[in-house]
Amino acid sequence: MLVETGGYGLMGSEMAKIMDIKRLSHQDIEIRDPDSVKKALKGADLVLHLAAYVDVVGAERDRNLAYDTNVLGARNVAHEAQTLYISTDYVFDGRKGNYNEEDTVNPLQYYGWSKYLGERAVLNVGTITLCL
Repeated sequence: MLVETGGYGLMGSEMAKIMDIKRLSHQDIEIRDPDSVKKALKGADLVLHLAAYVDVVGAERDRNLAYDTNVLGARNVAHEAQTLYISTDYVFDGRKGNYNEEDTVNPLQYYGWSKYLGERAVLNVGTITLCL
């Protein structure tokens, strides 16, 4: 079974138009809560992890919430199923452009750092399929 967290956000809604996928909203899964994640992802073969704290300015004001959502939440998801993690170009400083996976990260704000740390958390679990 293919599952997406953040299934009713912009990207999740678009993905659901082109693939047969179980969509989970915040009401269905609280990614910061390992028990909620375990229950919601039971039976999932692959999770397209789109749920995130995406308020760039808000992440500066509430770093704990950004960290708990983007890092711990991502790790919780990866612990339960093979995970396709979607990151952001905010992990780069924008000086170069046309970045690829081999480029050095240099986030300029906390949101970018929290997404980068989320990448690392998912990779460290070892169930990663792809990190974009």
